[in-house]
Amino acid sequence: MLNELHNARLQMQVSRESAGAQRENMEVAEKSYRQGVMLYHKGLYSITDLLDTEKSYREAQAAYTYELVNCFKAELKERWAGC
Repeated sequence: MLNELHNARLQMQVSRESAGAQRENMEVAEKSYRQGVMLYHKGLYSITDLLDTEKSYREAQAAYTYELVNCFKAELKERWAGC
């Protein structure tokens, strides 16, 4: 039981760190996308480039959401192991 609790806490820590990194990636992708939109409106960015940037942003959002789910799962495992 103690081993399960230790593993659950370790997994929660790893999940939180990973979610933090994914959040940073998402913020960078969002900034890039916003700049792409601005450049597109000025005629300095092609629609293909803009769509690629948007796709990267959406993928970063999905990765962040996935890591948040992993955080919640790890938290539930920790609570369950502590019972």
